[in-house]
Amino acid sequence: MTDDTIPYLTAFAHRIASIDSQAYGVSARIAARRCGQAKTDRLVADHMTQWLLRQHARLDRPSRQLPVQPEVPPPPEPADPWERVIAQARREIRDLIETGDLDHDEMTALWTEQWAADIYGAASAD
Repeated sequence: MTDDTIPYLTAFAHRIASIDSQAYGVSARIAARRCGQAKTDRLVADHMTQWLLRQHARLDRPSRQLPVQPEVPPPPEPADPWERVIAQARREIRDLIETGDLDHDEMTALWTEQWAADIYGAASAD
């Protein structure tokens, strides 16, 4: 996290369980390497303490709001029936991924096309 991140997160404090990080561990490893010494538990604990103190100081900063982005209108529906069902299949799949009912890494172009073919077939049957 950068120094500027936490003030934007304070508005979501009720939703954030932890801002724990391994940043202190990475910092300790870099410091140990630069000094030519071992990365001892004491060194890591010192870096963790400093990291924690910096996080607490950042939490004392005033809350900040992210800039409001204008809403982008959805693209128009494709005129071609096949492209229309491909777009519908992508929307349905995206909704399932967003709700956690489907993993994004399960998706392939062929799977999307099969989904669209099922939609197309169901619409043709009606």
